[in-house]
Amino acid sequence: MTAITERINTLGRSRRSRIQRKLIALSATIVLLGLFPVIGGPVATAEAAHGAKYEKSAARHTNAERTSRGLVKLRWSACLDRYAEAQAKRMAQRQSLQHQRLRPILSQCGLRSTGENIAVGYRSGKAVTRAWMASPDHRENILRKEYRNYGLGAHKDSHGRWWVSHVFGRKA
Repeated sequence: MTAITERINTLGRSRRSRIQRKLIALSATIVLLGLFPVIGGPVATAEAAHGAKYEKSAARHTNAERTSRGLVKLRWSACLDRYAEAQAKRMAQRQSLQHQRLRPILSQCGLRSTGENIAVGYRSGKAVTRAWMASPDHRENILRKEYRNYGLGAHKDSHGRWWVSHVFGRKA
């Protein structure tokens, strides 16, 4: 960058400002395209993509467990997903595995019933679903006939551990 600065300094004032404007525009373009790491840039995007992959895997395996038993597939719900995402992130930040209050989810998402599975430390969506199926209470949530919708949040903490919230529901 110093070679560019030196070259700019040797140019006349009007030409120098034109080049500086072009460099600023180029820098902004590089940042916008994600070619230069900035806070909330490509690293955050890569983590979000990895979280989405984890979530899709857990949803796919959950629905496989349901359909293999003659139950309908769960459908993704944006409302439930907001609660699941927020809870996964909150647990990771607090380093505490805790269920969230479900009453607000009932009213905000227009549900008549809701439930939640949470977990920490499973490396994949398949692994967390397998663990939930081995637990009677978690298994009951996955296989509950009345549930038709879901939201899933997976957040990786600074230690590389996944925190997961899977929220289930049935519209009122």
